[in-house]
Amino acid sequence: MLEIEPYTTRKLTIQFYFPATGNNLHHASCVSENQSSNIVVAKSEIKSLEVGKKRVIKKVETFRDLMLTTHGEKEKKEKVIEII
Repeated sequence: MLEIEPYTTRKLTIQFYFPATGNNLHHASCVSENQSSNIVVAKSEIKSLEVGKKRVIKKVETFRDLMLTTHGEKEKKEKVIEII
């Protein structure tokens, strides 16, 4: 059970897997508590997530992405120097 203190914000990251490849519908949710109405639950617009057999990095945004998208020691060094 998650307890939410007054005037606070909590962010939870939940990792899950899809049992099959293809497009799957998903929406994020949020919960807030108000003294007069108890609990309010909201959800975002439903979005379609494309699930493949392996991870595809379309945009390099983290160091890990950089390491996963470059091949060979020389290419890794060149990319790091290019970014710095």
